[in-house]
Amino acid sequence: MKKLKILLLIDTLELGGAQTHLITLYNSLTEAGHNVYVVSNGGILSKNIRHKKINLVSHSPITLLKSFFALLSFIKREKFDILHAHARICALFAHLISKFCSIPVVCTAHARFKVGFLRKKLSFWGDKTIAVSEDLRLYLTKNYRIFPDNISVIENGLDTSLFSPSQNENPYHILFLSRLDFDCSLCAKALCNIAPSLYERYPKLQITIGGGGNDFMGVLTLANRSNRLMGEKILRLVGDITDVPAFLSSGGVFVGVSRAALEATVCEIPVILGGNEGFFGHLTTKNYDSAKATNFCARTSPPLEESLLFSSLCSVLDNYSLALSESKKLRKKVISELDSKALLPRTEAIYTLAQSSHASKKEKNPKTLLFGYYGYSNLGDDALLFASILRAKQEFGSSIGAFTHKPKKSKQDFCIPCFSRKNPFSLLFRLSRCDRLIFGGGTLLQNVTSTRSLLFYIAILRIGIFLKKDTLLFANGLGDIKQEKLKRLLLSTLLRCSYIGLRDRFSYDFFKSNFPYSKNVFLESDLALSLSPSTSSRAIFLVSSKLKDRSDRFFIVAAHSNATFLERFALEKEIKALKLLGLFPLFIISSPRDIYLSYKLKRKFGGAILQNITFSDLLAIIPLSKLTISMRYHPLLASRSLSSPFIAIGSDPKLWEFSS
Repeated sequence: MKKLKILLLIDTLELGGAQTHLITLYNSLTEAGHNVYVVSNGGILSKNIRHKKINLVSHSPITLLKSFFALLSFIKREKFDILHAHARICALFAHLISKFCSIPVVCTAHARFKVGFLRKKLSFWGDKTIAVSEDLRLYLTKNYRIFPDNISVIENGLDTSLFSPSQNENPYHILFLSRLDFDCSLCAKALCNIAPSLYERYPKLQITIGGGGNDFMGVLTLANRSNRLMGEKILRLVGDITDVPAFLSSGGVFVGVSRAALEATVCEIPVILGGNEGFFGHLTTKNYDSAKATNFCARTSPPLEESLLFSSLCSVLDNYSLALSESKKLRKKVISELDSKALLPRTEAIYTLAQSSHASKKEKNPKTLLFGYYGYSNLGDDALLFASILRAKQEFGSSIGAFTHKPKKSKQDFCIPCFSRKNPFSLLFRLSRCDRLIFGGGTLLQNVTSTRSLLFYIAILRIGIFLKKDTLLFANGLGDIKQEKLKRLLLSTLLRCSYIGLRDRFSYDFFKSNFPYSKNVFLESDLALSLSPSTSSRAIFLVSSKLKDRSDRFFIVAAHSNATFLERFALEKEIKALKLLGLFPLFIISSPRDIYLSYKLKRKFGGAILQNITFSDLLAIIPLSKLTISMRYHPLLASRSLSSPFIAIGSDPKLWEFSS
């Protein structure tokens, strides 16, 4: 990879998980040969790095304005290739400066940000976004409407070479390490409260609590009270920890969350995950993937209760040799998956994608223009646009644009210049300046929707042909047009296209029956099937986050807002039958228009609703389900391609190929 000049931005460099992650990333990038700087308001971790102090945490508008111009001046002078923001105000500044300096921006989300109207308006997520866990990726797509394919999950990396197996001989020495702020001190307080009960059961008990913050005195008060009850100083608070490996080397069991819990795992210490966001319990190789999906923060787990923490600690201490054996396996797993050097190529790949996306979005007059039913937030049509972009780039280069319903949003989602599909002046102007027009997927050329829509699409093709543009169809479907004049108009238009790719046997036979000797027509797979499925771990997380303990007994339902009374009756009949078999419906939202009907069915039959997913996610989820019942084309297509059982319900001609 080409060596880059990178600026990492964060609010402060005081002790904390995100701050430690940034320093680890800085070291990995520097060792890989990149030229890296850090901008922050300073802090204890700012030593021994190339650091520029700029106040990015002030609440004063005047101070922030001064900071913005100081940052702008610094970036202009140093000419960075990438800006990588790790906090919300940093991302806002990076976004604004990117407008001035045309620099790609990457943003990393380390935790859930507060959501509000103004906060949403002032939140920017760069050309590419990184989330440190799957639950944060889902949170961003749900609350900030970021297109899922623009978010990559890259877990917090550790410099595992710094951590060695603990040499402690007292398994009853319990460690806790975290900031002791009001939003993350709950577990420390719970430890203080259960200490007398633990001491009564384990006389060799020691508890050391590391970390400082605005709730330090609150925790200290509870610790002192418990120490008086026990008659010994069993609980110790040691404040901020700068040498984490040394601190962990004395532990027998670790209680806490996030980065500190991972570091304890690398030290082969049994770990119990619990914090303000939930209580997960003893971390093992069996539940490791579930814990990893929340960045080891227990965000989707039940609330932390003192009784749960007590019983979990007792279980580990009573079976310590087994817990230690599990920790040895976990150490190997964490080193193989989360070592910072192993994760670095994934971050470098995001930088490359951000540069490519930034350059593509700035393209003024794309050479290749895509046309389809794009920009309506439809799962299938979004997949077709994404796949069309990939295929067009492969065949014709990176100068790609598209006509969509919502150009501004589509530009952000698909990282290409987009133009209004309904503005005649924009259509004519852009078509006059391109080299080729591609109809990318879908069944546009049909008159079931309306004759007017068919004439509209024929007109677009004819304008391209008239302007002597290379006019192509990628995996399109054709309707069964009965009117002779319309059929002749369509076929005569298609004959003048340079390439006709048809996605189903009916469309191919329909064309070939009229022009059997045509050599530029080809039977192709639907474009969406060229996309790769998401990871199995992401699919499992998406399903389990909605269905919890029923995630192994579900079936998929994709309803359609235009369903007739008889179609809805048939759908409800199938759902009832599967419910009697002990299965639960998972309603997939293929289009925003389907939300109302899906919620109505959920209220009637239970189950869960899954929104904001991509076709790649669907390809990964379907193998986990027992059956797919769909009124929509693409869920059926995905099920058939995966040899998964399905039931098609609906009178739409597109569904005919799925009828038995």
